[in-house]
Amino acid sequence: MNSAGDSRHVDEGRGECPMEQGRRQLLLGTIICKKCDRIIAEQDTEKVIVYYVECNKRDCKEQAVAEREVQYIEA
Repeated sequence: MNSAGDSRHVDEGRGECPMEQGRRQLLLGTIICKKCDRIIAEQDTEKVIVYYVECNKRDCKEQAVAEREVQYIEA
């Protein structure tokens, strides 16, 4: 037991529990391609949020260009 009466192991040199040393920060923001649904990146945010952008894959760029052409023709 450590001085606080806690039964978890505390590393003498660092004052941290070994389980806490391996934890990663939880990133709640996700950036997703709106064409292919690929996860592009994760971002540290205050709450769960999803951002939709177009990725740089060739297929997604070509699809975006084709959609813009159709919208131009229809207008």
